[in-house]
Amino acid sequence: MLNTMLNLWLMDSDAIKGLADNVRRLMDKSGLSQVDLASKAKVSQKTVSDLLNYGRTSSKSPRIGTVEKLADAFGVPAWLLQIPEIPVELLQNQRIPKLLQNFLNANELGRENIYRIAESGMHYAVEVDEKKAG
Repeated sequence: MLNTMLNLWLMDSDAIKGLADNVRRLMDKSGLSQVDLASKAKVSQKTVSDLLNYGRTSSKSPRIGTVEKLADAFGVPAWLLQIPEIPVELLQNQRIPKLLQNFLNANELGRENIYRIAESGMHYAVEVDEKKAG
């Protein structure tokens, strides 16, 4: 919770736009209108509108509590909602927070193994992409 609070206090306009984009994409995927989301998150429709229109018709930064309420309405952690350009499938994947928690709970050797596996996966993905392109 403290990390979420610190991250939100330091959000610049690009980060807020990324947050707004994630909320918009989740709304589209869930079939929610601004009114529906506002009701589900227990915030005003104007609050949702201000976030979605940040940088165009609104310059009001979202409050920490608002982001947490919106995240709860979608069933995702607030920190995950703040990752720019994250695929909607990952936003909705309940395994991501569990994976992070397992990583944080792992000892040094466990983390090194996770890094090694992730690096191998990235190299494999690049090779597959290059073969598809070639």
